[in-house]
Amino acid sequence: MRGLAGSRRGKPRHVQNRFWSSFIRKRRVEITRSFLSRMITRLEREQSVKEYLDIMDHRKTEQLIDTLDKVEQNRKECYIREFSIEHFHDSKVFETLIPKICKIFREENEELTGFENEEILAEYQIYKTPGYVYMKGNVQIYSAGKQAADINAFPEGIAVAVGSEEDTPDICPDQTIDKVFTIENLTSFYRFKQEHSLVIYLGGYHNHSRRNLLMQIYQKLPDAQYYHFGDLDAGGFYILEHLKRKTGIPFQMFQMDIEILKKYEDYAKPLTENDKKRLMQLEKMELPDEERKLITYMLQKGIKLEQECISESQ
Repeated sequence: MRGLAGSRRGKPRHVQNRFWSSFIRKRRVEITRSFLSRMITRLEREQSVKEYLDIMDHRKTEQLIDTLDKVEQNRKECYIREFSIEHFHDSKVFETLIPKICKIFREENEELTGFENEEILAEYQIYKTPGYVYMKGNVQIYSAGKQAADINAFPEGIAVAVGSEEDTPDICPDQTIDKVFTIENLTSFYRFKQEHSLVIYLGGYHNHSRRNLLMQIYQKLPDAQYYHFGDLDAGGFYILEHLKRKTGIPFQMFQMDIEILKKYEDYAKPLTENDKKRLMQLEKMELPDEERKLITYMLQKGIKLEQECISESQ
């Protein structure tokens, strides 16, 4: 194959050029345009694009790019199969495209580095199932104006469904709460205990609905201290930075520092090459000094630490 110029058995150069140029003109959203520009550049350099596109099959190429476009522009909360029915009149077609679509999103938007496929779709308000947020603390939950649960009655916490903005319950925290913690891993959530605190397990990366819930809490507890407790690895730092950027809440690190890493170094694991790459990408971001020093130390030592090691070793 000879790229954009057309293959030995492909269409003439001017036909191929018109085909790709028409795609660029139609697209107004950032990631889709960026992806198309990258593909055109690769083709002009006679580099392969087969991991993304079969350029000899215009129908499949258009389907993939149209789907990428529709996901990026989606503003309506829906489930995966509902999205598929709306756009393909078939409940299963979209699922076959998800791995490739999400790979493109990760490559074109560094904020999505490390996100699972479902987490990427949730950023665009497309869900596989309703999401759940686990909470514990002195909090009342109301739904449709009626009390639904007293979380304080459940010492190990309770799961709250947050599938859509309309369905997000009204969270009423007691005003004695002076600290709010988000926890990355479920085992650590169960073990975590702090007086006068609201403790929240988000299940890794947060999505639009979970952010709405956090911001609702922040509006009701603006003077509380907000902390994130997660893995001491690239994923943990990306979750923390994503939390701060997307919610505007001034989250601080909790038990995520050099002293903790030194204390539990016997439990540490070696960094993979991908870990090192992601940590070096983080170093280029605007970070608090404490976080930057921790990342530098981890790269120097070549180690990372799972959150459960800390909570289970205390």
